[in-house]
Amino acid sequence: MAKITFNWEVKPEGFTLKLLSHSLFVKSHPLPTEEWIQRVTPAQVAGIGQILAWVDEEIASKNGVEVLIPHARIAAFDLAMALDLSLPPIWPYLLDLQHDGTVEQAKFRFKISWLQPNGQSVLGVKRNGASINKGNIKYRLSEPLFGILEAAETFNATLAEKMDMRLQIWAKMQLLLPEESSRSIQLDGYLTSTRVAHASSFSLNFESGADGFTLEPVLFGSEVSKAYAENQEEAPKEIQSLLPPIQQKKFSQNRFCASPECQARYALGSGWYVVLDEPVQKALSVVRQVQMSTPEIRRQFIRNPRSFLAEALGGDLSETVLEAIFIETSEYSDRVRDVGFWHPKVLPWVKRGGENWFVEESFGLQVDGQKIELTAEQSRELRQSIQEAIETGTPSVPWQETLIPATPETLAALDALPIQEKKPITPDDKPEKPPEIKGSPYVLEILGNLAEEEYQRGRIQRPLIPDIGLPICLKSSFKPHQKEGFAWLQEAWITGQSGVLLADDMGLGKTLQALAFLAWLREGMNAGRPAKAPILIVAPTGLLKNWELEHHQHLHAPGLGEPLRVFGTGLIDLRDRKGREIDLGQATLNADQLAHADWILTTYETISNYQHSFAAIRFAAVVFDEMQKIKNPGTLMTHAAKALNANFVLGMTGTPIENRLADLWCLIDTIQPGYLKDLAVFSRTYEKDPKEEDLRRLKTQLTEKSPLGPPLMLRRMKIDRLPGLPKKIDHPLEQIMPQLQAQAYETTVQMVRAEGGGRHVLEALHQLRMISLHPLHPAQATNDEFSEASARFMLTLSILDKIFANGEKVLIFLESIEMQPYLAAILQRRYGLNSLPMLINGTVTGAKRQERINAFQEGGQGFDVIILSPRAGGVGVTLTAANHVIHLSRWWNPAVEDQCTDRVYRIGQKREVHVYYPQAIHPVYSDQSFDRRLHALLERKRHMSREMLIPPIHSEDAHTLFTQTVGSESEQTLQYPQSPAPFSK
Repeated sequence: MAKITFNWEVKPEGFTLKLLSHSLFVKSHPLPTEEWIQRVTPAQVAGIGQILAWVDEEIASKNGVEVLIPHARIAAFDLAMALDLSLPPIWPYLLDLQHDGTVEQAKFRFKISWLQPNGQSVLGVKRNGASINKGNIKYRLSEPLFGILEAAETFNATLAEKMDMRLQIWAKMQLLLPEESSRSIQLDGYLTSTRVAHASSFSLNFESGADGFTLEPVLFGSEVSKAYAENQEEAPKEIQSLLPPIQQKKFSQNRFCASPECQARYALGSGWYVVLDEPVQKALSVVRQVQMSTPEIRRQFIRNPRSFLAEALGGDLSETVLEAIFIETSEYSDRVRDVGFWHPKVLPWVKRGGENWFVEESFGLQVDGQKIELTAEQSRELRQSIQEAIETGTPSVPWQETLIPATPETLAALDALPIQEKKPITPDDKPEKPPEIKGSPYVLEILGNLAEEEYQRGRIQRPLIPDIGLPICLKSSFKPHQKEGFAWLQEAWITGQSGVLLADDMGLGKTLQALAFLAWLREGMNAGRPAKAPILIVAPTGLLKNWELEHHQHLHAPGLGEPLRVFGTGLIDLRDRKGREIDLGQATLNADQLAHADWILTTYETISNYQHSFAAIRFAAVVFDEMQKIKNPGTLMTHAAKALNANFVLGMTGTPIENRLADLWCLIDTIQPGYLKDLAVFSRTYEKDPKEEDLRRLKTQLTEKSPLGPPLMLRRMKIDRLPGLPKKIDHPLEQIMPQLQAQAYETTVQMVRAEGGGRHVLEALHQLRMISLHPLHPAQATNDEFSEASARFMLTLSILDKIFANGEKVLIFLESIEMQPYLAAILQRRYGLNSLPMLINGTVTGAKRQERINAFQEGGQGFDVIILSPRAGGVGVTLTAANHVIHLSRWWNPAVEDQCTDRVYRIGQKREVHVYYPQAIHPVYSDQSFDRRLHALLERKRHMSREMLIPPIHSEDAHTLFTQTVGSESEQTLQYPQSPAPFSK
């Protein structure tokens, strides 16, 4: 194979190439012929191919058989290819770059000379672009020498009075210079210590504070500007700024703030200078004016900085230029509008008899957690007073020793009550920002969607993750429904949904589905699409350890990476400053550690107490486990959750509706704001007097696929999705009340009948409920015979006797905290247990609770029992070592009751599960007995909830239950059976 020699001619514009012995081009097609390719070396083919590519890109120009290649491209050829193309050898001498004067002086120039290895000067040097001669010998300059010489000579030729231009040239040359002298370049000390930064774009760093948001400019160079212009789908907070941290701080907090106008250049000290392009200088002059303005002007700017800049510049910069120079980073969510004092949230309230009971009889307002009961007349009177206060600018109205805010939100809450007719709120009704209340916490103000739809989050343009299959690190196998759930999460991400609600029945493996999705997302981030950002897991304290355990169980290392535990003692090392965030109005946690964490584990209480820190971080995804914790829109906890800046939100709960349909609205408004409109409209539509077709339509809206993407909510039940799960057998058991219990029950019924119901309906039903559990207070218990006064207790003991005989384990759900220790003591004595049965209730901490759960799960064979409160034990607990569940006291929401059962009946259960519902039956009222009527009501609700989204209990249900249990007065003379003999083991 012959090597062809190329003939090069040096011209001012570049090098001209000709072939000596063969035409390189055939007709107009810019490719070498097959015959020619066979005659040259592979390196020559590659070199010619590069030259022809430059011709296609119009970097090089072709005229007949000649190609003109710019000097910069000649300098870019690597050594081997340059030799194969017959280019001159590389220049072998050392560049000695010195200076004359300092950069502040107009006389400053670069001094260029060449040295031999022995230090002697090289004379007779002439340069023409990338061609350089020593005498008659030709050489080629390669990078970076070529670029340095071009920049230095351009700098020296620049007019002295144009210092900004000279600094820009130096900044470009500086990118080519080594940090210290090398084998090819020798620099003097001044050049190595003087750094010029050329800013061609900027972003803004927002921070919360007691006086509202503050903003500081962050400068970027041409490389970042170019990358952002090419791909503006997201600009992460952590993209590298032009200046090192110390110089950036000096610029933004000292030099920039020293003048009311932005300067073209700044001296930052320690040899650092920064020079700004003219468009950047103009835009930052507007930013400087905003910095010096009022909190209201800053608030307007932060809501839409790009639009504000465009209007303020008044056409000085085109939209295209502004798009190129201003990089919007995603620090705070668009939903966050300012920092301000926490103002009481006013919500409609419907009274429920007893803290955990359901009877709806009266209503009112809930003002910052305080309930104010209203009659229909009082409600109308209060509405009129609020309307007048808004019109006169009065901030609040006194009512029953409470100041009620005079705002459109209060009017909307009154409108949502059953007796109000909606009066439209006009723009003139809106008051100014409520006055600051001394001692109130500083919070991030958000667009809340309470009285009107203020914020709607549309679909998000996301980069496609390269691999849409299963994550490589997944070690567990999916069940069919889990694979379906994982694909649903992927599709929601790909189609740009802002989030979804995974509302699967307990025990279907929601955590595994979430971990698999997050692992897929993390692997995409590791491949560069999407941009890398932390993942946030928010859960009750007791579940955070479980997240780590399941992470190690289901994912191969590294999985999601290293967890950052931001709760409990883990907060100590993260604090940058002392003081509470709600007092300071600014972040106190280390933003760098949060922003660069792989995945963060924290609690709902922590994001509430540290909302300024968490809201300033852009999260790739936020997972809210047991999301019903933020079902109330009037709490600081919910407020903080909605302020988070998440690319994607995954809500997880087995009970999306706990008390009322507004619970579901609040969850969806956190996941995809605006999807269900504002709370006032939602409550009027679905809570005042909902029709079945409305409730079915709501379920369809949430659970059916749309042309744009998958459903927003996924709700599947074990009975449908786990055909291999052992059978669950329900045992509704009844026993006649003993005499003491029956007499107490009868006394309450007769009292209510005599009074004709009225205001005593709530108390009557609550009293019947308590008597049906036990007629006496635990303080009256003197011995084990106490249990014989309750039909439910006797039934429970007879059930436990059989379980004990079979050596199996059981959970007992009992709401009464006072009754739990009494029951534990009697069970220890009755069954000869070494210690009291474990109690899991609200007083047991997360870590201690997990210890008790582990002991129960790993305790081997034999009888064991745990007594649990439905609220504490029905969440995030896996207790498959038991296969019996006794609901000693009933819960008003069948979904919550089922959630308790699902502690046992879930993936991992190998045996049949027996669920017992002991019921106390009155000897005469029989079918009217409270327990029997309540059981029938809850069963009906269970069935209906499969067809539509319904509130757990509606006011009609309460009145129906009251009618069915109390009814009309009986004319019979009641005869009570004698109490049975003392119950013995």
